Amino acid sequence: MTINCPAKDRPDDSGLPAAAPGAQQGSPDVSGDGTRKVRIEDLLGSSDVLVILHRGEEYRLRITSNGKLLLTK
Repeated sequence: MTINCPAKDRPDDSGLPAAAPGAQQGSPDVSGDGTRKVRIEDLLGSSDVLVILHRGEEYRLRITSNGKLLLTK
């Protein structure tokens, strides 16, 4: 069972500060070691599934009905 809720209705538990008004959406936060942090809402938009292409293979990143992230091939 997949629950489809718009990104704006999902709780933000990313630990990242809220974007300032007028800030560019989707721009990643970069830590001191160069690691990018991206909110799941910026990746998925209003969908619950994102298809990721890696070395010619398709992977699906989705939010489960329990709110967990699941990556499958």
